[in-house]
Amino acid sequence: MVGEYESWEIFQKNYKLSDRWQFFDGEKTSFNIAHECLDRYPKDKTAVNIIHAKGDYESFTFGQLSRRSSQFAHAMEKLGIKREDRIILMMNPCLEFYVSFYGILRMGAVAVSCSPLFGPEAIEYRLNKSNAKVAIVEDDAKNLLKPGVVERVICSGELMGLIEGEKDHYTPKTTMDSLAFMQFSSGTTGEPKSVNYSHRSVGIVAFRMKYVVGIRPGDIYLCPSSPAWGH
Repeated sequence: MVGEYESWEIFQKNYKLSDRWQFFDGEKTSFNIAHECLDRYPKDKTAVNIIHAKGDYESFTFGQLSRRSSQFAHAMEKLGIKREDRIILMMNPCLEFYVSFYGILRMGAVAVSCSPLFGPEAIEYRLNKSNAKVAIVEDDAKNLLKPGVVERVICSGELMGLIEGEKDHYTPKTTMDSLAFMQFSSGTTGEPKSVNYSHRSVGIVAFRMKYVVGIRPGDIYLCPSSPAWGH
């Protein structure tokens, strides 16, 4: 079953991949994943639910993530972070992760997600390969980073205080082809390799989820994988 169609062949007759752009606000010269994923939706509607390992539960709206990610973008600019600068994210799912991730994409910097389970060597490898300037990590992971491997380390516990008071609107300046995030492979057949994704990538994923998987407005999508592996 292909979404609402009986077969892949029937689906192909009705839609072309180029049709996907009709579902977005942006165009080739002005396109941003954070805007498309957050800003277009009712501010009071739930964007993400997080169930932690101990069973406690958090829920955040599109409006909360939109405002906080804009504040994040302004705060990073004040720290000297520019478009295309790489920022390592090493956190389990939490408000700070999603604020950071979408804030990075909103400002045109590049997110590099790493598993909190990585040891010092795995972290240093990805820092060096990505040329990251900043690492945002869980509080107890700060000591895993060797001194001097990155210009600045921000702990998740201090992040919300860092962005507090910043403007809650930020106008993105990215295009479809702007680099959005770097995803490293697991390295099972050699050294981990970086797979680069542009802002254009969300169009392909959204098109597939709507018409191939068949997800509809109001559906709840369960993703048990770690952000470090590209959820």
